[in-house]
Amino acid sequence: MASPLTQIKEIWNRLPMTGRIATIGAAVATLGLIGAMVYYGSQPEYGVLFSDLKPTDAQAIVEKLKAANVPYSLANGGTSIQVPHERISELRLQMAGDGAISGGHVGFDLFDKTNFGATDFAQQVNFRRAIEGELSRTLEGMDEVETARVHITPQKESVFTEKEEGAKASVLLKVKQGKELSAERTDAIVSLIASSVEGLDVSNVSVLDTRGRLLVAAGRGKSNGITDAGAFHAQLEAKQKYETENAARIIALLEPVVGQDRVRADVAADIDFSQVEQSEEKYNPQSQVVRSQQTLNEARNSANPNPNGIVGARSNNPTTQASPTPAPSPAAQTNGDSRNTSTVNYEIDKTVRKTVGGGGRVNRMTVSVVVDNKTVNGVEVARTPEEIKQIQDLVGGAIGIDTNRGDSVVVQAMPFDKPADTAVPPSSLDKYKQFIPNAIKFGALILVAVLLLWFVILPARKALKAAMVSETDEQKLLAAAAETDSETETE
Repeated sequence: MASPLTQIKEIWNRLPMTGRIATIGAAVATLGLIGAMVYYGSQPEYGVLFSDLKPTDAQAIVEKLKAANVPYSLANGGTSIQVPHERISELRLQMAGDGAISGGHVGFDLFDKTNFGATDFAQQVNFRRAIEGELSRTLEGMDEVETARVHITPQKESVFTEKEEGAKASVLLKVKQGKELSAERTDAIVSLIASSVEGLDVSNVSVLDTRGRLLVAAGRGKSNGITDAGAFHAQLEAKQKYETENAARIIALLEPVVGQDRVRADVAADIDFSQVEQSEEKYNPQSQVVRSQQTLNEARNSANPNPNGIVGARSNNPTTQASPTPAPSPAAQTNGDSRNTSTVNYEIDKTVRKTVGGGGRVNRMTVSVVVDNKTVNGVEVARTPEEIKQIQDLVGGAIGIDTNRGDSVVVQAMPFDKPADTAVPPSSLDKYKQFIPNAIKFGALILVAVLLLWFVILPARKALKAAMVSETDEQKLLAAAAETDSETETE
C-alpha cells in the first residue's frame, strides 16, 4: 500500500492545471483567513485618549506613549490620539501628572531647570513668559474659550512719580464654535488678569477675539472701569435676569395646580438704575439739652489803696521823710467791688440722614399669565372666574405686587395649541450603536470566508474528488486486468 505522501503526489499529478490553481488558491485563502481572524481577534479595542490637541501636545504625548511601549493610533490629522480602551483612564491620569498637556504654553515649569548663567534681564523675560503661559492655560480652562494668548507689558518704575507707567495687558481669545462670551465672563477675565499681574489696573486690560471684535477696551472708565455701553449692557442683563426669575417663580408656583406645561408667564419690570445721594439735616428747637454750664463769682475788698505813702520817685528817696499816715476811717476799710458771670450752652436736637439710593429700584411691574383650559373627564373645560381670581391672587403674592406704584397682573385662560407628538423613539440601532464597528469587522471576515468557500474551496474539492475517482477507476481496471490474466494462466 502506497504512503499518504505518495497518494497525494499521484493525486496532484492527475489534477488538471485549473484544479491545481484552485487548490493552491484555496490553501492560501484559508491560511490568510485564519491569520486575519487571529490578528483582528487579538487587536485591542481603541478609544480616544485626547482630542483637539495642539501639535506640541500631541508630540509630547506620542513620545511618552512610545517610551512606555503603549500601542496608539492617530486620527483627525494627528489632533486625536487613540489607545487601548482598557487603559484610557490610567493613561489620562499619567499624562496629566507628567504635565504632557500644556496647551502649547510655557508656564512656571520653565524654571524647573536652573540656569546659573542667565542674566537678570533673561530671568525677568522668563518670569513674564511664565506668567503669560499660566494665565493662558487658566483661560483655556473656561468652557467658551478654545485657545488664549496673553501679552503683558510690565510697569516702568521711575524716581519721578509722574513718569511712572503702570503695567498693561492684552488678551486674544478664540471662542469655541457655537459659544459666546457674555459681559460677565469678559469682566471676570479682566479681573483675573489684573489680579495676577503686579501694578496692573483693570483699565489697562484689553480683550479681543480672533474675529477682530474688541470685547473690552483698555482705558475704559478710569474711575470704575466701566464704560457707558458696558453699564447699559450690565443693566439690561440685570433687568432680564430679574424678569426671568420672577416668571420662573410664577410657573413653578402654578404648574402643580394647573398641570405641567400648561401655564406661561411674562414679567415686564420698569427698573430705575440711577443712583441718588441725598443728605438731610433736621433741627428740633423744642428739644433743648444743657450741654455745658459755667459760673464765675469774683469779689475784691481794699482798706487803703496806698498804704506806703507817696507813690513815685520821692518814696524811694531816703532823705525824704514820710508823712504820717492818718488813721483809716471805717468807710475806707470797707471799700471794694464784686462780679458774677454765668454761661450756659444748650444743644438743640438734630437729625442727620445720608441716603444713597437707586441702582435697582423697581418703579412698576406688569405681569401677564396665560393658563390652559382644564380637563374634566377627558374634555377641556374653560376655567371659572373664581379660579382666575385665585390664580391672580397667587401671582400677586408670589412676586410682591404693589398696587400703590401701579403694578398690574393680567391672567387669561385659553386653550393651548397641542401639536402632534413627532418624537421618534430610539431605534434598536441606536441602542447597539457601540457594537456596530465590531459587527462590521467580523461580518466582513465571515463574508470573505463564504466567498472563499464558494468560489475557491468548493471547486478545489471537486477537482480533488474527480482526481481521486479517476485514480480509483484506474485501480479497479488494473485489478480486473490482473484477475483476467490470472484466470487465463490457470486455464
